[in-house]
Parts: sequence; structure tokens; C-alpha cells
Amino acid sequence: MHLATSSVFIATIFMQVELFQNSDAPLFGTRANALDQLAKFLPRAGRDYQNNRNFDLGQADHSFVSRLSPYIRHRILSEDELISTVLRSHSRSAAFKFIQEIFWRTYWKGWLEHRPAVWETFITEVETETKAVQAVPVRRRIFEQAITGTTEIAIFNSWVDELKETGYLHNHARMWFASIWIFTLRLPWQLGADFFYNHLLDGDPASNTLGWRWVAGLQTAGKTYLATESNIRKNAAQRLKGIPDSGRGLEKLATHTFEIQDSLTVEEKAPSSSQFAELSSVNIKEHDAVLVTTEDLSTRWLDNANKPVAIFDKTDERSSETKRKFQQEAIEDVKHRIAETSSADLENIRVLHSAHEISSWVEEHGVKDLHSSYIPTGEVRSSLAELPTMLESLGHSFYEHLNDYDRTVWPHCRKGFFQLGKSIDSLIDTLGLDGQRITR
Repeated sequence: MHLATSSVFIATIFMQVELFQNSDAPLFGTRANALDQLAKFLPRAGRDYQNNRNFDLGQADHSFVSRLSPYIRHRILSEDELISTVLRSHSRSAAFKFIQEIFWRTYWKGWLEHRPAVWETFITEVETETKAVQAVPVRRRIFEQAITGTTEIAIFNSWVDELKETGYLHNHARMWFASIWIFTLRLPWQLGADFFYNHLLDGDPASNTLGWRWVAGLQTAGKTYLATESNIRKNAAQRLKGIPDSGRGLEKLATHTFEIQDSLTVEEKAPSSSQFAELSSVNIKEHDAVLVTTEDLSTRWLDNANKPVAIFDKTDERSSETKRKFQQEAIEDVKHRIAETSSADLENIRVLHSAHEISSWVEEHGVKDLHSSYIPTGEVRSSLAELPTMLESLGHSFYEHLNDYDRTVWPHCRKGFFQLGKSIDSLIDTLGLDGQRITR
């Protein structure tokens, strides 16, 4: 069986990579924890995952998913590493669905990279829609009930509680949640996406924003997603146990969707594939320095690098305590991994919080140029928008390095997923991922 397919199961739309996990123990932002969970997942990465991934069994029992998505989000684990690891244990046909989900996530990242205005508009609309909802008492009350988990829909409330407590929701639950938010509660999709983004450990500018747009019928024009009572009863039966049928509120779900106007005309404006290649070809010279961001907490390209290293920490004040805690653990962990794999002294690896701090750090260390992994569209890129100009005014340059995986796959992400889906087999071959060991 080839990996490309014309029929993509609907419940993968948020593409946070649902994998297997033996328990619901708290997630820690370390690579060691990620590798441990990946090892537990491997035996079920094939048909078992394909057949059972859509069941939301409840907060205490995510038996068919691993919750590895936060590690992929920050590239504590990378997409190519996961694909390669799984293909050392399973055939391509057996691991078809898992690998397809990895590429779906890459598709969202690449699609947004070709259309950064979608993210910029979303951020603006969150502020606008917040003011609009607060200005109408009835809408403000419904919004407050939604984010506090006090609606008349019991299972929706349980998802709110789990999201706030753990920073995680099953992928299928994310779709149901978004549909109920939009079409039953009739709240702006932007505020739902923002609520997710502030709480999900794997909250990603691409997967999260575009997933909500898809449910709302904006990502694929005219194709909305409707959460139905029958679908929830079938795939969330375990979560529904213990809730009296009369108190579930499923009969209150919307039975039809409606058209939502898109304020944005989406145009492709991202770098061409040749520019992507150019980003990857810059060499780090003797008096240069390295900037690590929370978009890529890998150390593969830092191995044995005798360079000053700083870490940019963009912790949003609006993020939940659980999300902030995970990110701080991940930053502390990468500091130790950098010290272990390079000549950098742990005490001298600085954590910086603004473009101004980074610019001052470059000057203090007598650095010539600054290098970073490519920073994709999102809050980190927006926060560092002024950095290249700041450095240039001081006689320095800022270079971003796009890795081979993104540079190879992103050019296939300009249109619909089918363009990428039909190329998955050849991309695996091109990248040499069929059972090859990739280390970080």
C-alpha cells in the first residue's frame, strides 16, 4: 500500500499527531521523557494506531494516543526522527496513518508559511472579536460559560476541565469542541482558537489556527465540520459513562452549520523553494553565535559547535500555568543538552526575552553574526521581527537555517493536502527516512 491517498479521515484535521501512551502521567518538557514515551508507542504505531486512534476514552485513559505532540511542536522530537524511528519497526503500509498524520502537520506548517497574513490577521481579529463579545451581555455570558466549563453540554465542560488541567485534548475532541463552540454556542472561532492556543502544550500557530479555520468552513471553502450526537456517542462512549443521559445535553447540539464570512483574501506570499535552499546554505563562522528558540529546541546542528549560545524565551503572559511550566522545563532541558553536546558552558548559556536583549548580548560577546534555525510564522517570529534590522544597524547579520525536512516538504504545501499526500512515498525516499537512524 502506498502512503498517498485520496481519502483522508476527517478526525486528523488538527494534526497534533495522536500517538500511543500507556498512562496519563504528567508531561515533562524533557527530551528524555519524550524518548521514553516514543519507546512505549512503537509497538502500536501500525495497525493498532490506525484502528483505534479516534476513540476519546476520557482524561484518565488515553490508551491509544501518546501525547507526543508537545515535543513535536517544539522539535524536542522532530518529524523526520519520528518517521525514521517508526519505519525501523513497521512497514510503510502498516504505519500509513501515523506517517500521514506527521505529514499533515507539516502540511499545515508549510501552508501557513506560504500565507503568513493568515496568522497576522488572526491575531488582530482575536482582539476585535473579544471586544465585540464583551460588548453584548448575552454573548459575554455564553463566552464565560464556555471557558469556565459551565455550559449545558456536559462533555464540552469535561473537555474544558481537562484542557485547563493537563494542557491536552484528544484530537477528535478538539474537532467536536471547535464545532460546538462555533455552531452550537455561536461564538467567534478566533476566540476558541485563542483559548486552545493559550492552554494546549502543543498549541501551534499553524495546526491550531488552520484547524479552527477548517472546522469553521474557511480553510476549505464551503466544507464545515459538524459535531453530531451520534458521532460523540460512538467515539466518546467511555468518557460519557457516569453522566446520566438526561444530563448530557447532547440534544442541544446544532444540527446544521452556517456560512462564516472570511475577512481575509488568502494569497501566497512566502519564500520560494530556492530561497528556502539559500537559508540552509549559510556557514557558521569562527566569531559567530547561535540563537535557539522555542520553535526548535533540537541540538542536532549545534553538535560540537564552539560558539556562544543564547535561548530566546517567548512566554506569553496569557498562556496557562501548565503551558508555561512545560515550556520552562523544555528550556532548562535544552540548556543542559547544549552543554553536553557542545563546548558551551552551562552557566554562560543565556535565556533572553526580547529582540533588544538579544542585540545587546551579541554586542557584549563581540559576536560578528547571529545564526538560528529557521523561525516559522507565529508569535516567536513576530516577536523577533525587528531583530535583523537591529543587528544590521550594529554591523551584524542574522541568518536562519532551514532544515532538510522542511526545505524538501514545504514546496509541496502550497495548495491542498492531496498535492503533498501523493508525494509522501517519494519524499520519504528523498529524505532517506526509511529505517535510517536520525539522532538529535
